[in-house]
Amino acid sequence: MSDEGLKDEVARRYAAWDRRRQEIFLAEVASWLTLEGRGTYVAGGTDLADAPKMRKINEAIHRILGHLTCLMAGVEDRRPDDVMVDLIVDLFRDVGANPDRLLGFPKDRTSG
Repeated sequence: MSDEGLKDEVARRYAAWDRRRQEIFLAEVASWLTLEGRGTYVAGGTDLADAPKMRKINEAIHRILGHLTCLMAGVEDRRPDDVMVDLIVDLFRDVGANPDRLLGFPKDRTSG
């Protein structure tokens, strides 16, 4: 699927969800990115094999959790939903994660 097609589909789904489901989605996305971060570690040590990638992942998680915090706090002056979805898809691409994974949400543990 093209980037634009993926962004449109994820944005359509995201906009249809209630706030709680959006919060769960953002938490899940941040969790997926931590798994990507594990791939930057040197096996059996404390060093990083790919520090630039880890920095991108850290920044991505920071932005996602910042938006999640705004949602949970009821802050209305935050990024619009479509802008946040575009950012998430772009961040997934930037760190080498498969953005098609975003279409696999929600998992069984979510409601609604």
